[in-house]
This record gives sequence, structure tokens and C-alpha cells, in this order.
Amino acid sequence: MQTALIIDTEVWSLKTKEVIQMAWLGVPSKNGRIVQMEFRPQGEPEMGAIATHMISLEEIEEKAVDDSSNAIRYLPKTDYVIGHNVDFDADVLGGLPGVKRICTLAMARYFYPNLDSHRLTALYLACFGVNSITLGVIKNAHRAGDDVWICKEILSNVCGIGVGETEDWAERMWQFSEKARIPTTMPYGKHKGELIADVPRDYKQWLLAKDDVDPYLRRALEN
Repeated sequence: MQTALIIDTEVWSLKTKEVIQMAWLGVPSKNGRIVQMEFRPQGEPEMGAIATHMISLEEIEEKAVDDSSNAIRYLPKTDYVIGHNVDFDADVLGGLPGVKRICTLAMARYFYPNLDSHRLTALYLACFGVNSITLGVIKNAHRAGDDVWICKEILSNVCGIGVGETEDWAERMWQFSEKARIPTTMPYGKHKGELIADVPRDYKQWLLAKDDVDPYLRRALEN
């Protein structure tokens, strides 16, 4: 049976990518236990990052470990990682070479292209309703453990994918995630919002000549 990890990280600074909190959940899992760790960063904080997760050093002092730059060593080995905008978490953890990334953000955009927001919390409210219970759930969003739990709910209920129901479930989920990540409309530039199929050929060639084009956008332009 294939296994994967749902992961989430919170950072001290987007520039240094020092991890201050990390959580993961193995799926499928019999006990459904989410593991969360705190780290004591060494660099300067970034106010934007802290304003997002609102985690202070005082809050985590007693349980934090002095190994922020090596957070990846605590993550169990796996062939697949799952996350909402999973590239951010994987890149923060050194890229996770050899591990296939499954992006719930891409899958949610594929299934629900007309939602006004595909942020993790907004998606949760859109799918489960706005009430005192769901609002209570998202109050702790941007804490790694809570975001892993919300991502699990989205994975199972929003994307409609049976976690662990077949031997090859993780590989099939990854293949679908890869498909969902290929854009059908231009995400930026003077042709933003236009179907990529309708974008002028010379503009496509101009973009393809650049080295920093997103690999999934490149695949769409090439096709």
C-alpha cells in the first residue's frame, strides 16, 4: 500500500526560509495522529511571515529545538508529499529531491475554477459552510498542525479522492495533481486571463525563450 505525508511548514522569514514550525500526517493512517515540531530560528525575523502565522519565540521556547536549518531530517521518509501549495513547503525543506509533490491547491482550482479564493481557509469555508464550527476551525489556521488537518479534510472531501482505497492511490493522485497544475489560461502579462490556446504564437515563443518560466506554464505553452 502506497503511503504519503501531508505536510505544512511555517517560516521565520520568507527570505531565509528558516522553519519555525512543521507538521505532518502519514496517509493512510490508522490513528490519524498529526506530528508537530517547533524550531528555534537563528536569523532575523520577517514581519510579514510572523504576521501570517503569529507564532512567537516565547510561545514555543520550551519545546523548540535548535535545528531549524535541518528540519528535513525530522520528516519521515516518503515517496509522496501532499500540501496546499506544496512547492512552498517542499522548497523550504530543501526541495525534497526524489519525492513526488501532490498539490491540493492545484486540484482545488481544477475542480472549482470559479471560487473567489482558493486559499486553504477560504476553500474550507466554501466547502463546509460558514458557521460557528467552521469559523472556529480556521481560527488557528497558519499553525502547521491545524493546516495539515484542514488539508486532509480538503483532500478527502473536496477533491473526492479515496486516500488509500487502492494500491496505487498515491501515484494516481500525483498524476492528477500534475495534470491540474498545467494552466489553461495565462496567469500574468498582457494576455493575462486569456486561454493559452488563443495566445499569439510569437508571444508564446518569447516566453519559452526565458529561463525562469514556471515548468507547468512551459508545458502548457509548448502544447
